[in-house]
Amino acid sequence: RKAIFSPLKSPVPSSFVIDIDSCLNDPPNYIPCQRCVENCHVSAISFDTPLERTITRDVGSVVLAAGFDLDGEKALARFGYGKHPDVVTSLELERLFAASGATGGYVERPSDERDPERVLIAIADPTDFTWTYTARHAKRMLDQALEHVTIAYESPASSGKGPSSFLPGSVREKTRLVHATVESVNPDSDGALLVTMRDGRTGSIVSEPFDLVVVATAVQPPASMAAVSDALGVRLGPEGFVRTTEKDGARVVTSRPGVYACGCVTGPKNIHETLTDAAAAVEQAFQHARRGTRRAGPPKPEPEPSGDGISEDALRQRMGHVVETLISMGEKRLTNGNS
Repeated sequence: RKAIFSPLKSPVPSSFVIDIDSCLNDPPNYIPCQRCVENCHVSAISFDTPLERTITRDVGSVVLAAGFDLDGEKALARFGYGKHPDVVTSLELERLFAASGATGGYVERPSDERDPERVLIAIADPTDFTWTYTARHAKRMLDQALEHVTIAYESPASSGKGPSSFLPGSVREKTRLVHATVESVNPDSDGALLVTMRDGRTGSIVSEPFDLVVVATAVQPPASMAAVSDALGVRLGPEGFVRTTEKDGARVVTSRPGVYACGCVTGPKNIHETLTDAAAAVEQAFQHARRGTRRAGPPKPEPEPSGDGISEDALRQRMGHVVETLISMGEKRLTNGNS
């Protein structure tokens, strides 16, 4: 990517950031080209701005939405990740599917930019979450006319569901399922990847060539989750995600009153569940903040919308409409296989 890029596909508001690793103004290789500064007519670029700063705010409630991390390179070593460009993670595959990505939304081999003929998806984390997005990735590749897609799994999903529970009928018919553990991935003399697997039923060792290997990585709590939980005073579950309890039909309430958690910070979730959690967490945060205001003194009258202002009720109605729209868009994309 270029030195200046948008970190998200469609950020709101629209924003761009500088990749300091690609920027020529990064010490010790300081080359003051200043081209971005000269072309920015609104004077939004300043290299004197500190990369980090501490901001203190008094707030009535907190919504924790710190997301998740994926397995590091050490956990992916047995799949050959980091040693060969044609071994990618599920998140990197998702980037290839993006229309704004480097390949325009089509899966290509990073080594030579050719369409792979044989693709292996190795499930490293047999959870419902991993199986769900693996099924979607398989469908996307089949839609691209990649005919030879294989899914290697060490065990059924941790919930006990079998592969047929996640793979639609058309995908199940065209995808080869292999109950096996990937032992190693090494390049062969023909430029392909020779994958060695141990059969989960017989224990025998088999080797097979593939053009692209996708590792369906495990979802884990953010690396900073322990420090964040200490700072906010919230408890974590045994797997390191934020522990929550149910209230009004949603599990967003943490162990500390006034602090709410949503999204994958409480565990792996799909788009619909994440947006539903977000709406519930915002609602609980509003209620807690209002209760705190009433305890602090007499309630202030609700402001009437005027000029550029907007009342709290109107803001909440708009937010609810936005959330419903996003959920609808997410469901349509999952239905159409374009998510």
